[in-house]
Amino acid sequence: MKIRCNINSVYYCALCLLWGALPNHAYSQETAATTLHIYYDTETESTQVFRLQNNEVDLFLNQLKDSLQQQGFLEAGVDTILKSDINWYVYMHLGEKIEKVWVSSDEETIRILNSQGFTEASSGVILYDAQKIQSIFKRLVVHWENNGHPFVSVSLGNLHVTSTGLHGNIEVNKGPTIYFDTIEVVGNAKVSASFLGALSEIKPGNLYSEKLVKQLDQRLSTISFVRLTQSSAILFMDNKAKPIVYLGNRNNDVIDGIIGMAPAASGGITPNQQFLLTGEIRMRFSNIGRGGQSLEMNWRSFNERSQELKIGSELPFLFGSNLGTEFGFNSVKFDTLFSQFQGKIALAYHFNGTNKIKFYSQRQGTTLITVDSTRIRATGNLPSNQSMSIVNYGLNLSLSKLNYIFNPSKGYKFDIIAGVGTKNIRRDNRIENIKITTIGGESYSIYDSIQLRMLQYNYAFNFEKYSALGKQSTLKTALAGESLFAPAIYFNELIRFGGIYSLRGFNEQSLFASSYTMLTIEYRYLTGQNSNLFLFWNGAYYQDRSVVRATTLQDFPYGFGAGANLETGAGILTLAYAVGSENDNPIRFQAGKIHFGFTGLF
Repeated sequence: MKIRCNINSVYYCALCLLWGALPNHAYSQETAATTLHIYYDTETESTQVFRLQNNEVDLFLNQLKDSLQQQGFLEAGVDTILKSDINWYVYMHLGEKIEKVWVSSDEETIRILNSQGFTEASSGVILYDAQKIQSIFKRLVVHWENNGHPFVSVSLGNLHVTSTGLHGNIEVNKGPTIYFDTIEVVGNAKVSASFLGALSEIKPGNLYSEKLVKQLDQRLSTISFVRLTQSSAILFMDNKAKPIVYLGNRNNDVIDGIIGMAPAASGGITPNQQFLLTGEIRMRFSNIGRGGQSLEMNWRSFNERSQELKIGSELPFLFGSNLGTEFGFNSVKFDTLFSQFQGKIALAYHFNGTNKIKFYSQRQGTTLITVDSTRIRATGNLPSNQSMSIVNYGLNLSLSKLNYIFNPSKGYKFDIIAGVGTKNIRRDNRIENIKITTIGGESYSIYDSIQLRMLQYNYAFNFEKYSALGKQSTLKTALAGESLFAPAIYFNELIRFGGIYSLRGFNEQSLFASSYTMLTIEYRYLTGQNSNLFLFWNGAYYQDRSVVRATTLQDFPYGFGAGANLETGAGILTLAYAVGSENDNPIRFQAGKIHFGFTGLF
């Protein structure tokens, strides 16, 4: 911030106090030194003693006089000076202190001050307070610096004293009007100027804003595929301000995989199988078109005969605007029970860098693979899985302020989703053909006895907080949750969680819930820019209110363990060991989960 005002005496006063605190021999090695004794009015003892060079005395006394006048002693001045060898005795006259100052200004300045909450400006009367006057000047300077005038100066002029006190005018010299020029990139980063302009809100032709300039490096640090090599600079030329950013390319495209080993449930797929092997492959390509476009694909095998495929794409800052789009596709095959497909499209509005709010539309369909017709005939009830279609609409808010997005030591991330939609149960022909016969001999389809169309609500949130505990240590606390609300919830709709990316100590997506809340506490020791060792505890409370349950199932699973993220020349190696407990079962270390992962960056 460049504050240019005429109340420098505030700083001179601070300088006086500093000199007064120095020992008398501070300038003993200087030639032609003078010891200055200051007396105020009729005081018999000096109140301050300074050690100065002879050629500094006049300047010092003028500064002292100005400081006193700015504090309200308008008659302050040097009354008498007595010299004795190297000692000078200066008697200062103070006079009566002016308690009020009457400030007038033009309508534009008054309107600006009022809009910033400084309502005292409208009355024209301000109690004399150097800090308050300084606050007024700062408000005006900040306003004009953020509205095209980086060289603005503010002063208090036309000072005169009347019987009512001190009168003056606030004088604003805006200086030239400055406009932003195109951002210039110095370095090998492959990023377009239009993308940087949209991210930083610094666009050619817009009025200069000091606020945006100060936020520039912080916003650039949120880009995963570039790195800051030095602080940004501003070049002023004519009426243009050209931001110059120093960016290097960062390897951020990812191909990684994770392998998990855990004891197999019920002996596994084969009778002699003791361990279940799960895995995941993830690919992410960032900045495909030099404008932050990304493509991500994720495949995982999370259970016996079960797998999931996710594909997502993001196009931020379309045509240099704050708008962007996102697309997603998700396919799940769960054992031999059902398959599920989901498509999603979102319109996003970016603000403050990568923070965004988006509106999305989501469509989901579930198809049954097998139907246990014998059980349906015996019970007269629909199976726990259902063929269905869901159309959902919602909002998603994402906020982030981390000091380093890959391995943060402080800051936070916040994400919340809320949606509402319509669920339609689709009639499966294999179930439709099963007729239930009443005692009276009438037959009907089981679909005739249930609600086939209903409203459904959902929300999800994730909050992460990083608190630095020193230069190399940080504490991560995270709270996450998700809930689904509907008159009837079926097994194929339940939220699947658990595993290395959620509740560690459990198999991937081995827990099923209609709602859950999860807490994570993790200590990290940062061993490098992208490396750390960690100890963690995580626990959750969840409920299962699906129709298969006669009563609501609830549990408090928890897990703990240790691990490491280690940066190598080719990428980041992840190792983790965790144990967990659910349904009040004791901890069994021999049933611990071992996870291996490798993120290849290129």
